[in-house]
Amino acid sequence: MSYQFIDEGPTILKVIDNGRELLFKKVYCSTAIDGDYFILNTHNFENNIYRQEFKIYYTECDNPALGSAYDLKNAVDVILNNYAYGYNPKSYLIAYDRNNFIPIDRNVGYALTYSDIVLNQFIGIDGSRINFDKTGIYNLQFSIQFTNNDTQFHDVDIWFALNGNRIDNSNSKFSIVGTHGGITGHHIASWNFMFNCNVGDYIEIYYQVSDTNVNIETISSVYDEPDSPSIILSINEIG
Repeated sequence: MSYQFIDEGPTILKVIDNGRELLFKKVYCSTAIDGDYFILNTHNFENNIYRQEFKIYYTECDNPALGSAYDLKNAVDVILNNYAYGYNPKSYLIAYDRNNFIPIDRNVGYALTYSDIVLNQFIGIDGSRINFDKTGIYNLQFSIQFTNNDTQFHDVDIWFALNGNRIDNSNSKFSIVGTHGGITGHHIASWNFMFNCNVGDYIEIYYQVSDTNVNIETISSVYDEPDSPSIILSINEIG
């Protein structure tokens, strides 16, 4: 079996099904995933077939040829959303992490990772890499729960990297309060960063500590408050 999905113009998706060319109106197409299978549901305007479903194992797709059904869905969604008359759905991501990050060495940069995606469209996560399937200007917001097990203040740096290269002038430095009255020192690092990304780009967030007594931790609730996850991340396309 061999399939191709081609952007045929402002309103038309072309599907090549084993050499047979079919044209569909983008506005009547929708996509889904079932395990390793990609699903395209369509209304065919050529022969008045009002409902048609393609269920394709992702390796059966020659164009675009990608590494998972999820990646194939995102690629076809980009084609479908490249629609005439100004329709331009925005990218977004909401994620968090509940793991503890304990640095081995001081003054060494470590990339953050994320365990759970809550909502996303056109933005995915692979380890530390935040991947973008749509060109645009983005606003990234995060919070990181730092703890300090020492009696002294210690410094932390946080910066950003694009496609593996650190972004100039993106670092922020601050100090984590030490233990006090038998209570571990806590600090939330939280701010936003705006940047431009192209299709296929990825962003990473790095941190380093001046002392390995400083960790990133999830703090469980004690009374009626919610847990404090180690990392909260949200990204939205703004232009």
